[in-house]
Amino acid sequence: MALKLNSRVRALLIAGAAAPVLAIAGCASNSGGDTTCAEFVEQSAEEQRETISTYIQEQTGNDAEPAAIAENAAMAAINGLCAVEGNDDTPIREADLNPSTN
Repeated sequence: MALKLNSRVRALLIAGAAAPVLAIAGCASNSGGDTTCAEFVEQSAEEQRETISTYIQEQTGNDAEPAAIAENAAMAAINGLCAVEGNDDTPIREADLNPSTN
């Protein structure tokens, strides 16, 4: 016995199946400096580098790939910020990327 579905029910089933895939794809987007510490520490090392690169590009207004030394310094500052207990909801943009100005 073949199950016949009208077009409305079929569309709802397809949309329902697609929703989790779209949600997962949305989680993969990079939010740069708006990334919270909790999100940052859950990322792979490669994803963290991408997040830092996006954040540095936001800060400088330059779309060029940041220098490795800038990424390494940002990584240290962000890891320091995120290591503090209770900073899970803090965006990584709160990390002091230029400590010499303080």
